[in-house]
Amino acid sequence: MEPLTAYPLRCSGPKAKAFAVLLSMVLCTVMLFLLQLKFLKPKINSFYTFEVKDANGRAVSLEKFKGKVALVVNVASDCQLTDRNYLALQELHKEFGPFHFSVLAFPCNQFGESEPRPSKDVVSFARNNFGVTFPIFHKIKILGSEAEPAFRFLVGYTEVKKSQSICPCSHLSIITAKYLGTIAPRFFPFVTKKETPLTLSNQKDSSKKEPRWNFWKYLVNPEGQVVKSWRPEEPIEVIRPEIAALIRQMIIKKKEDL
Repeated sequence: MEPLTAYPLRCSGPKAKAFAVLLSMVLCTVMLFLLQLKFLKPKINSFYTFEVKDANGRAVSLEKFKGKVALVVNVASDCQLTDRNYLALQELHKEFGPFHFSVLAFPCNQFGESEPRPSKDVVSFARNNFGVTFPIFHKIKILGSEAEPAFRFLVGYTEVKKSQSICPCSHLSIITAKYLGTIAPRFFPFVTKKETPLTLSNQKDSSKKEPRWNFWKYLVNPEGQVVKSWRPEEPIEVIRPEIAALIRQMIIKKKEDL
């Protein structure tokens, strides 16, 4: 009796082989396409492409501010810089508001826990004490893995680094944690886990300036790119001419496009 393999199988014909090859090629193409969608996401190059939440927690598209000059600020109510910054921001908003300009404020509690209020209370506080009329959005985080995507863009953050062991009590323990990595807690019980900040990219549309405290300011052009940033202690006299110049450029461009 001849072995079974001696008889040609129906699926081993030329047409079946060609079909199998074609099917494999199609499956490979589909898999490559899906991987490309997952890993090669389109580059975002505008602040105005993001969606945030207003003080009531409702979704708001920043697209509504496209075509305007914006000064984006992380604000806080219980900070020694609160009074002068809120007054200065309202002054800028009132002065340049009629010329397609807006201050956009984002409360944040990550610096000295100086913004403990709920978002709606932040709005009431700013309006009642400083006469604020510019938009104040929902309270956000701007540092760490939970940073608001819109702020990640402003700063130029990329992916989060892996957590490493950091001890706040001495420089020696910080160095130890840096070089021993994840095994440090096993031998040094005083070392605690802390997530490192996000890394900064070389994205040209962002500021490369990581906020260190409340009232860090980012000037955004009508296309949504960051063109300037200021530390909280910078006086309004330094910021005003930069805003005016950007508005002037925008007006000239609009006239040329007519």
